[in-house]
Amino acid sequence: MGWSAPVDSGAGDTDALLAVGTGFPLGEDYPCLGRILLFSVAAKVVDLGQGSLTRRWSATLVATRDMASAVTSVQEFKSQLLVSCGSRVEMYEWRGGPAGPGAPGGPPGGPPGGSLDKRAFFDLPCLVTGLTAVKDYLLASDAAQGLYFVRYSDAARVLEFMSKDFDPRDVLASGVLINEPKLAFLAADAAGTLALSEFYGTRNTNPEFWAGQRLAPLGLLHVARRVSCCAPLKMATADGKNRHALLCGSSEGGLSYVAPVGDPEAAQRLAALQGHMSRALPQVAGLNPRAFRVPPSPPPPAAPQAIIAAATFG
Repeated sequence: MGWSAPVDSGAGDTDALLAVGTGFPLGEDYPCLGRILLFSVAAKVVDLGQGSLTRRWSATLVATRDMASAVTSVQEFKSQLLVSCGSRVEMYEWRGGPAGPGAPGGPPGGPPGGSLDKRAFFDLPCLVTGLTAVKDYLLASDAAQGLYFVRYSDAARVLEFMSKDFDPRDVLASGVLINEPKLAFLAADAAGTLALSEFYGTRNTNPEFWAGQRLAPLGLLHVARRVSCCAPLKMATADGKNRHALLCGSSEGGLSYVAPVGDPEAAQRLAALQGHMSRALPQVAGLNPRAFRVPPSPPPPAAPQAIIAAATFG
């Protein structure tokens, strides 16, 4: 992952670094360990003779940090390095300095010097399976305990707990649907079910949401596929509002597309049309499409059905 790490020079300078997370098992009797590697990537123009020039790229290791578990993801967040390692989400800050050539006060032509310092962390119960950043907020998914909604406080330099999904769910992938001004959280579990939830905060007085500490369920949909990854896609809108859909890939090789509907009235008409078509049209082998989309386990009593339809291609 490319990272433009700020340097403590007072001039707003940054170091262009490549962050790599690793994991290596040590057998059944020892825990899996990991490392964070930071590389400085540079290009050098080489003269091949007879007026021919070429550019050669090189990477130099500038910093390493040992981790207690395998590093499963690295990404840039608030100009810091966001890492998921085992059951923990950690933030690191790059401290640039004159430790190596090319740094301020050092010989020119070499990689920058510095250190990687921990800034904040947040613990999940089991294993971090997904991490999505939206502005100051993070959506983390756990392998056994569902979704966790976290906010980063720059003043206190901490990751603060906001809300979570109290239903036990083995989430394989997660993502954020943006329908300005609202956010919806998608969780795909190992049973092939998509769960949609929303953060209400203190603006909802329903006691079942525990003053915002519990994510409000919006709907469940069974797709019979293990969704393993979700990628955000910006949607073209006529009203100028910010909307992002999710392109999901399954372990079986299929693709699915989950998009927010901006007009509530249009969403109600589409839901009514879907119900009428499922009753009126003939189905293959007499299968009921609405019964097929029902999750294997019964949904929570407070969960409205905000998902209209879904299909898997491939």
